[in-house]
Amino acid sequence: MKITALPNPEIELKKCREEKQKLVGQKRAELRDIADELRRLRNERVEEINERYRGLVEEVDERIFFIKRSMAHAEAEQMLCDLTKVKPDCLGPLLAAIFGERSDGRELKGNLNELKQECIECLQSLTPRERVVLFHRFGLDGSPGQTCRGMGKRYGVSGDRIRQITEKALRKMRHP
Repeated sequence: MKITALPNPEIELKKCREEKQKLVGQKRAELRDIADELRRLRNERVEEINERYRGLVEEVDERIFFIKRSMAHAEAEQMLCDLTKVKPDCLGPLLAAIFGERSDGRELKGNLNELKQECIECLQSLTPRERVVLFHRFGLDGSPGQTCRGMGKRYGVSGDRIRQITEKALRKMRHP
């Protein structure tokens, strides 16, 4: 019979500790991998949500733009109907803008009905946006004319853009 030596408890304890450290290291690595994967998935999801949000914001902005544009067209069509009710004394600022300071006031008074008809015909030939701008800018309905800045705020453009539209429309009316 062969006698075997009993294992050294310190060596066994050391082996157990090493195995434990090895297992703990493996588990930590697995947990790091899981945490990295979760972060990656979260970032992808956040990016998807951000893209969707940006798309929705663009869609809403586009809808607002089309609503404003359609409102401007509807308002222009309504004003086109109202142009036949324009009072002759309301055409003064528009006629002054078209003919400038060169016109003799007596000439304008003599041909006022004819000028009114020509103005209405010219206004009908303009785009809806130009009609709306001139209508409000010069107060053709009898209301006081609005500033470019005020109209720009109302329609969501700059005052300079309103000025450009006004100038373009007046050029068209001077040379139909």
